[in-house]
Amino acid sequence: MPWILKDVFWFIVGIASFYLLLFGALPDKPKDQVDESRQVRVWLTYVALFIYSTAGLLWLVDRYIHH
Repeated sequence: MPWILKDVFWFIVGIASFYLLLFGALPDKPKDQVDESRQVRVWLTYVALFIYSTAGLLWLVDRYIHH
């Protein structure tokens, strides 16, 4: 069962990586112009970066434990 959770987690990491590759760069717009879709993209980028950094930390912990 744990291997299924590990595979699901790495799938989510892959989706986050794909998102960052495609949409990670935000367009330059004036700061006084508030766009809801821009806010959503900013938050999704933060979530993707959090998932990606968590994966990196878990990889380091796993590597430290198994070596």
